[in-house]
Amino acid sequence: MPGGFSGNGSVEWFVDADNPRGEPVSKKDPKPSKPNRHHQSGVDDFGSAAYEFVVSIKIPNDVNARRELASALGAATRQVENAGGGAISFTLPVEDKDHGGPTKDQILIDWRPAASVV
Repeated sequence: MPGGFSGNGSVEWFVDADNPRGEPVSKKDPKPSKPNRHHQSGVDDFGSAAYEFVVSIKIPNDVNARRELASALGAATRQVENAGGGAISFTLPVEDKDHGGPTKDQILIDWRPAASVV
């Protein structure tokens, strides 16, 4: 059930949902192993301008989740400082009505003209 964002002269994005509720605004993914999966993708074409991602994560309501997030972000910071490439990842509990929330827009990914261009 991933979602992804990347640059390629524009912002390419996708979201896959294995078990969408209601009537999704998407198309069925033709993978026979996942008959309920829906896929949505697109490209936000902004020409040759430089853009940057803005990633916002709301701080968890649960104190233990906050501690775990702080620890994970500290480890990610050290990894970034010591690595020449690669990727960082960490887990974050979904805060829904049964688990500490709901927290609307818990994670947001936006893109805008790069600060050096604005």
